[in-house]
Amino acid sequence: MNMIFALLLLLGVLTLCVLGLLHPKYNDNLGHCVGMVIVILWAIAQVLRLAALKYMPPDDLWIGVGIFSFGMGTAVRTWLYKRKRVNHDFEC
Repeated sequence: MNMIFALLLLLGVLTLCVLGLLHPKYNDNLGHCVGMVIVILWAIAQVLRLAALKYMPPDDLWIGVGIFSFGMGTAVRTWLYKRKRVNHDFEC
C-alpha cells in the first residue's frame, strides 16, 4: 500500500512540476524554475529508489505530501488567477 501511494504521489509531483515549467501561464522567476527542476530531480531519484526498495520511508512520504500540496496550490492559483497575474521581466 505504501508503494502505490508513494508512486502516485511522486508521479503527481513530477506532473505538476513539468507542467509548471512548460506552461506559458506560469511565468515565474529563475529561482522558482531552478527549484522546480530540483524537485523534478528529487522525485525521479525517489521513484528509482522506490523501484529498488519497494518501500518509501515515512519522512520522505511526508515531504512528498507537502511538495504535492504546494504544487496543487500553485497550479490552482495559476489556473484561477491567470488573468490577474502580472507578467515578470524574465520567463523560464
